[in-house]
Amino acid sequence: GGTMPLQRLEHYLVLSDDIHRTRDFYRDVLGMAEGFRPELDFPGYWLYLGDVPCIHIAEWQSYAEWTKKVGIPVSKRATSTGSVDHIAFNGTGFAEVRARLVERGLAFSENSLEDIGLKQMFLRDPNGVPIEINFRN
Repeated sequence: GGTMPLQRLEHYLVLSDDIHRTRDFYRDVLGMAEGFRPELDFPGYWLYLGDVPCIHIAEWQSYAEWTKKVGIPVSKRATSTGSVDHIAFNGTGFAEVRARLVERGLAFSENSLEDIGLKQMFLRDPNGVPIEINFRN
């Protein structure tokens, strides 16, 4: 054995040219709560699931300047997310989420794994990050 140093996935950071539209997506479409974010040297938002700030949003240009200052590399713009293919969430209220997407004219696709009682929804956030939502019966 030994102990497991990692306990859970905490957050992922989305770099965006439009932090407001991105916040609105995670808050209004996916139902997360905008919450406390400490004073940082670049604009952005933290979106919560329960008490976990699981989506961090940062304004691309100012974040890139900040990373240069502190000496950590920033992601380069790319046509896709590269090695990270998608981010998956557990969800409830399949019909409600579906209606929300249709109402906003957002593109999505669905998949059903009947044998294990799983419905899936696939969509992209405003920055092209692929999101999967798994609904279990």
